[in-house]
Amino acid sequence: STEFVGRVFSLVFPFSLISYEISHNILFILSMDFILLIIVYKSLPRYVIPSYFIRIDVLPITSTGKLDRKALPESNINDIIKKEYVEPDTEMERIICEIYERLFKLEENTVGKYSYFYDLGGNSLNAIKVVRELEKKFKFKVGIKDILKYSVVSNLSEHV
Repeated sequence: STEFVGRVFSLVFPFSLISYEISHNILFILSMDFILLIIVYKSLPRYVIPSYFIRIDVLPITSTGKLDRKALPESNINDIIKKEYVEPDTEMERIICEIYERLFKLEENTVGKYSYFYDLGGNSLNAIKVVRELEKKFKFKVGIKDILKYSVVSNLSEHV
């Protein structure tokens, strides 16, 4: 909790971590993503930083005083990712996007040129799978470190 954020809680999904935050501070609402990212990047290791933040007005509570997960707004990962979608420009970007969509079981045209490997649910195990797919497709060597270091689709595309 900070001066900007009332309460934050996170839910783990198969391929990502999504945080819900409650805030009534108008300045925070206007710059929510930026401020939250600064706060979490300064205080948490990368693997526990949520992929997405969803703002809610009130925390849904059951009659027993526990979080009512069923009353939370739907958090369809495909819908969240689509909002950030920028079409790939190059053939290499398209291929990387297709590999990520298959690997993370996402709808077609949801992973774009600025999609971030970690936000999609990426980790070192997934990076191994991406390396295998790229090597199969192009017959050249790509390292796991490359996938993790060049974690934005466009950056990886330029690197390989």
